[in-house]
Amino acid sequence: MPTDVAKAMTHLALNLARCADTLKITTTQRVVDEEEGLLHSIDQTLSAEQLTRLAQCNLKTPLLDCIKVQAQITQGDLYKELVRQVTHSADLQQLISTTFTLDQLQSLTVVAAKLPRVLEWLSILRAAFPEHFQQALFCAAMAAVLSHHMGQNKAFQQGAFVAGLCHDLGIVCLTQETVDNKTEPEYWTVYQQHPLLAQPFLERIPKLPGLIIRAIAESHERCDGSGYPHQKSAKQLSQLGQILAMSDLLWGLLTVRLWPQGMTLAHARHILHISADAHFRNTYEALVKALKAAKLKSELSTPQDQIPALVEHSLLSVDQLNQCYMSLYAMVTALPRERPSRIMAACYHSLAAIHRAVNSAGVLTSEHYQWLQELQQGAVSTAMGEELESAALFHVALRWELSRLLDNLKYIYHSERTLLKADVVNLLSIGLQGIKDSQQDRPETQIGLLFW
Repeated sequence: MPTDVAKAMTHLALNLARCADTLKITTTQRVVDEEEGLLHSIDQTLSAEQLTRLAQCNLKTPLLDCIKVQAQITQGDLYKELVRQVTHSADLQQLISTTFTLDQLQSLTVVAAKLPRVLEWLSILRAAFPEHFQQALFCAAMAAVLSHHMGQNKAFQQGAFVAGLCHDLGIVCLTQETVDNKTEPEYWTVYQQHPLLAQPFLERIPKLPGLIIRAIAESHERCDGSGYPHQKSAKQLSQLGQILAMSDLLWGLLTVRLWPQGMTLAHARHILHISADAHFRNTYEALVKALKAAKLKSELSTPQDQIPALVEHSLLSVDQLNQCYMSLYAMVTALPRERPSRIMAACYHSLAAIHRAVNSAGVLTSEHYQWLQELQQGAVSTAMGEELESAALFHVALRWELSRLLDNLKYIYHSERTLLKADVVNLLSIGLQGIKDSQQDRPETQIGLLFW
């Protein structure tokens, strides 16, 4: 068995052990170790201790082929979970309801239920990593919505829904420690492999189209080549892969703590607009079309009594954004221009897009800072409040783009430093540490840069 698959099976067994009581796992065939021989007979219920032991064994047959999850999620459960996820947010509910009826949503879950092994994997994901299960539901719904607004037929929309459900199943082949600490460099490289870890098992699911399997491997790639696991660009990705990537990106925007009252789809549209040329054109246009069709409200959402605090946060943001922007600018411009890696090329592209957006918006200028200071000293009218929130949303968008650029620079420093000259490596080391140090004292309540 290949090393990566063997490790995946080890981590899967440990995750199953954590959830043994919930999942009720039984054997479907004899479990045989290469050295110790027969470990378990057919139709035996495995305890957490037994599953933990299997994680250390060298099995003749992959573990997933030897077991079955008895407490599987049903089609009815999947539909209820989907409706709960969709109705959790008012604007998401509005977006989905303008595209699909409840009966149509239910029909999508019926299609997924025709693939029992998919339901089995979703059951494991729900038990072991519930947040990623919620993400799977969101991405499945959004993939179907985007497909609809791209003019795709019913069969494609159904495939997009199933692909969205499956796009993060590889997470169950990672350790809890890796998932919890994925933003740390030493864990990030491992975490990036999860789209590939599920591939050998997805290929064994009867009737699962190859197009879906390919799209799942592409679900975390990005148009500019800054995604993972292969840093592919738009032209190298399937249309379904691009749809999953946009859905996954949108989930990221809605779940990071970038806005005090919580991010909405209306906010997300503003944020995506800052780097529209860095997104997949067709899927971005489909998202804009869907948001317009839903007629989401985008008026001022910050209560009048909280506007003074927003002014304070905006003043802080301008300072932080300027400092980080200049630091990142220095690091990116020091990267080699001759035969750059894909990630380095993505950094050039991102920096150029950010530079254009900053110059166009003018929200990091001394004039903008002076305007914020004047607001701080006097009363803020409703009209000014709306202008202030618009500027603050741009700050959020800029933080999002700078954080993506920072992630790529961290990857270059930790994984591609052998391609760089010593002085560039030193510059990256100093710059990255400087940004990290500047974030250490940021209170959780601030709308600070969520870079590290």
